[in-house]
Amino acid sequence: MTFGFDVWGEETAGRPRQLAASGRCTVVHVPQRADRASAPWSAESITAFT
Repeated sequence: MTFGFDVWGEETAGRPRQLAASGRCTVVHVPQRADRASAPWSAESITAFT
């Protein structure tokens, strides 16, 4: 699952509001006792996210 974001600077000293930064963060599912290995999201989790 990947989240995208933008950070906006507000108007100041006569300068217009502008995009200051953007990025993304990816989150993976790692089941308990999975020895740090990712796994597909469960159907229940996907339903909860949507």
